[in-house]
Amino acid sequence: MKRGVFFLLVGASCLFFFVERYLFNGIGLKPLYLAYLVTFSVYFLGSFLLFKFLKGIPPFFIGSVLLTPQIVVLFFVLFTKELHFRIPSVYPSATFIVLAGITLGYFLIREKYITALLSFFLSAILVYLYYFFWVIPSLINNANKRNINESVQPYIFFSLKDKDGASFQTIPINGKILYFEFWFRDCFPCWNKMATIEKLTNTYKNDSQVAIYSVNAGNIDSFEVFKNEVEKEGVYKQLINLYDSAGLFAKQFDIKAYPVDVIIYKNKIVRVFNGWQVDMEKEYLKQTIKILNKLKKE
Repeated sequence: MKRGVFFLLVGASCLFFFVERYLFNGIGLKPLYLAYLVTFSVYFLGSFLLFKFLKGIPPFFIGSVLLTPQIVVLFFVLFTKELHFRIPSVYPSATFIVLAGITLGYFLIREKYITALLSFFLSAILVYLYYFFWVIPSLINNANKRNINESVQPYIFFSLKDKDGASFQTIPINGKILYFEFWFRDCFPCWNKMATIEKLTNTYKNDSQVAIYSVNAGNIDSFEVFKNEVEKEGVYKQLINLYDSAGLFAKQFDIKAYPVDVIIYKNKIVRVFNGWQVDMEKEYLKQTIKILNKLKKE
């Protein structure tokens, strides 16, 4: 094999990888299956063109070179448990989709259309099962545990105030189970999650043991923005809305992305859950209600 062809394949594999990663992460494609479609498309089109124009090179070798960056990062993620490019529980499915795209490109260039169609549908079914039965439950069950069971400093509650500007110092931190939903105005996932928070609120609206609060990020939104938003018609009408002055209340939690919810009971942090995907609702409500009901029995 000519050295130039080898470097061409290596360069193509790196190009595909970074283009796909940029589209996957950089522009914030949501829901996640849309990002998966981008991953599949990049590798399908790229492999198809390479198989077509490099007919003298064994397809297995071409596919292996294209897949190598994905495999390297996959092993890095799984063995170091680092949040590199994507969440560890999500990344294996992205690698599988890359393989599926390359495989489809191979079958099409060989004009095996029936086999290509079957491989496409089989891949779609496997990804669907993997995503909904493992990825989503894993994301929710593995909610940030870094500061779980840490004590909450009572004085930090004094940074919260209501929409009238009055200091909110009446939170019964020793009695109720406290659920805080952190948000800011221009956070699109925050608005997506609010429909789910409304369902959660309705579940516990007559429950004296559970208190659900919405907390606006004061380090992002001004007090005027907060007040205007909570006075609009919508889910906020059903919540106790608080403003976190300068984000002091949120600082004690390990917040990586918005929206964020925090569950506190008996001065201890029970859960911190960062981020949101639109197709998480069913599993999210199931797990959150399970946690809250368990705490009620303690």
